[in-house]
Amino acid sequence: MKRLLFICGVLLFACTASLAQAIEKGYHGLVEAGYSLVYFGSSSTKVNWGEINTVHGYQATPNLFVGAGVGFHFVPEVKDGDIGGKPHWKRDSSMEIPLFADFRWTILNKRVTPFIDLRLGHDLTNGSGMYQCLNIGCRFALMNNYAINAMIALDSHKL
Repeated sequence: MKRLLFICGVLLFACTASLAQAIEKGYHGLVEAGYSLVYFGSSSTKVNWGEINTVHGYQATPNLFVGAGVGFHFVPEVKDGDIGGKPHWKRDSSMEIPLFADFRWTILNKRVTPFIDLRLGHDLTNGSGMYQCLNIGCRFALMNNYAINAMIALDSHKL
């Protein structure tokens, strides 16, 4: 039952888990692995993809982190509609590589705390254009200056 709830959660939200250092001034690095399920347009077209991101920057205050990152998003082939046995719209599989600035506001300086994360940048591959991502999440502090972050993302991609 727990496994089913976990799978349903992954299918409903774009979640990202990451390892991150504790909230102390200075350099911080994040490595994230995530899975996205996206519906777009007025149709029932959906896109599933896996992603790996790395973000590095400076914790200016206990609440504000500013950094830059790069992602590797593995997007499968996408088809929409069916006209005479052929897709109305089709996009081949690709790997998107967004390069972005990252701004994170941590609400509290506690072991478990919510945060808001904004990423603005550019997709370097396939002429995809601007990359924008708003994350809302929760940080769970662990021992040895590490944490696990769980996020829900509103992501803008040109498919």
